[in-house]
Amino acid sequence: MARSGRINKAQLVLGTVMRVFPVTRVATDGSMEGETTVKSWEQAKEMLASIASRKLERPANSRVFITHTNAHEQAQFVADELRKKISVSPKELSIYAAGPTIGANVGPGSLGIFMLEESLSP
Repeated sequence: MARSGRINKAQLVLGTVMRVFPVTRVATDGSMEGETTVKSWEQAKEMLASIASRKLERPANSRVFITHTNAHEQAQFVADELRKKISVSPKELSIYAAGPTIGANVGPGSLGIFMLEESLSP
């Protein structure tokens, strides 16, 4: 994230020294917003599932895509946690490896969740 300019060098150094993991969200306008910061990779994975479960208003009408950069086992963990946290299975829940553009910006071992809620028919 520092290489792409999304965080500055001071944030990078502070985060590295304190060993914190940022959880960010891409807003509908494309800007990145900090969602929270956690102190372990385990907490980060659980937080991803928790945030996604809270944001899904109608899981049965949703398609959820978990993407990863060389972290399939961690992506599977997030998928399993998300299934536990929501009452209804989503229309689709898939895991994909991120492409080179995303991978170059976030680095190996990163995870992301994309959600698309289909509108209800009139």
